[in-house]
Amino acid sequence: MYNNNQYGMYAPNQTPYNTPYGGFSPMPNTYPTQPQFAPQTPNYAPQTQSAQQMNTNKIYVTGIEDAKTRQLPANSDYIFLDNDKPLLYRKTVDATGKMEVKAFKISEYTETEAAPPAPPVDMSQYVSVKDFNSEINRIKKTIDGLLKREVKDNG
Repeated sequence: MYNNNQYGMYAPNQTPYNTPYGGFSPMPNTYPTQPQFAPQTPNYAPQTQSAQQMNTNKIYVTGIEDAKTRQLPANSDYIFLDNDKPLLYRKTVDATGKMEVKAFKISEYTETEAAPPAPPVDMSQYVSVKDFNSEINRIKKTIDGLLKREVKDNG
């Protein structure tokens, strides 16, 4: 039933582990040959320095002068952490090599700091509820009096 035939089947006394390819021999290539093409290399323009992403790193320094003296590549943005004080220095260098250093205080953030307190309201500019209600009642009485007079004049 299992003979070594043209389809590469193995005989019953053979195991697939004793023969190459797990007992199956590869099929002969009966397809016509296809033309071979030379691999094409894509025509990409070289990437310029300004198109690259900015570098970002953290470096520990002993003060702002130490951060200013560090040499950095163009188009970079570095963060320097002060070893002695709770300060952070951000040094940016643009494509022309111009640098800028800013210092920031580092402090712990808490949720109570999230919303600033509302400014105090000057209540002297507002009318009290009692005065408002009395004014509304006075206006209602005036309107009712006018409506009664109009009904009396027309009727």
